[in-house]
Amino acid sequence: MHLVWQGTDPDAFLDHITDELAHDFGIGHATVQLERAPCERADQSGMARQPTHKGEKK
Repeated sequence: MHLVWQGTDPDAFLDHITDELAHDFGIGHATVQLERAPCERADQSGMARQPTHKGEKK
């Protein structure tokens, strides 16, 4: 998984992401790559999208 993130505690964020993947989807191990800025190729391919939160429509 490739994510754009601009917080102050990457370890806490990764813990949160892996906990959510395990809880919501039963994924016990994931490789997550954090970037500080959006990737141009993702924007051009239509892969970039805004994050959603539980309960919001995509």
